[in-house]
Amino acid sequence: MIPEAPDVSVIVVSYNGKEILRDCLKSIFDQTEGINFEVIVSDNGSDDGSPEMVEKLFPSVMLIKNGANLGFARANNVALPCCGGRYILLLNPDTVVLSNAIGAMVKFMDKHSQIGACGPKLLNSDGSLQYSVRNFPSITNQLAESLFLHKIFPGLAGFGELITGPSFYREARMVDWVVGAALMMRREALNDVGPLDERYFMYSEDKDWCFNAWQKGWPIMLIPEAKIIHLHGESSTNPQLFSMMVNSKKLFLRKNFAPAKAGAIIAIMRLNLALRIGLSKFAKLLGPKLAMRAANKLEVSQVGRHNLKV
Repeated sequence: MIPEAPDVSVIVVSYNGKEILRDCLKSIFDQTEGINFEVIVSDNGSDDGSPEMVEKLFPSVMLIKNGANLGFARANNVALPCCGGRYILLLNPDTVVLSNAIGAMVKFMDKHSQIGACGPKLLNSDGSLQYSVRNFPSITNQLAESLFLHKIFPGLAGFGELITGPSFYREARMVDWVVGAALMMRREALNDVGPLDERYFMYSEDKDWCFNAWQKGWPIMLIPEAKIIHLHGESSTNPQLFSMMVNSKKLFLRKNFAPAKAGAIIAIMRLNLALRIGLSKFAKLLGPKLAMRAANKLEVSQVGRHNLKV
């Protein structure tokens, strides 16, 4: 008998995270029902025993050993030709699938054939809401963030790139883009959009993929009934990663927007960063407790100390 083709192919890119990868894979198999699925691990040269763990504990998983750290976009692209599913789900290894979330996403996509891609409601490890929906960058929302309007009016979706109003995440809705920690794309949309842009080593490749999907006429949806824990979803304070994130944002802008618009948004980003660093330094003069609170609120705890630039 010919085996039935999978409804969804789940790609997990791993790099030296054996324990979280194990928990992620276990959650996929424990919490997914009612659909046919396959799992592909694209390992970026892990030397902590991750590949051996996959082979031992999850023999049904297809393991691709890349031999080196190819980055997120390229490692996913390596796995794409191996996918036989009607849908392709990019899933971070630092995720835990809850209550048949993958099945819920497939069910929703089957009912709405015009939707190109979707993302679940992401949660922090304590079960609280993790903001995972963003607007595409614009002059307006970048100015709003520079003036902290997204903090003053968190319930209004137009005041920033990151949408922080909890009520926004309560019902299924079309969105600009969802973060790639858990991003499912329809096969037909993938055929139109193509693979991830490998110029992005990490960060903004998910935004770029969703932007291309919209350009091809494939809307993106948030599916709140599907819930997945994302363990490391907080903004990074690592200076190297922050610098990589900023450079990826600039690549996205220069690739997809007219030079004048891209240049204007980058200029606002520079102003935004300078203002945050200035406020963080001012807070330090008022005492360590206030400085720490300001740094966490402004997400510049490492930026000022390492002189990162946009």
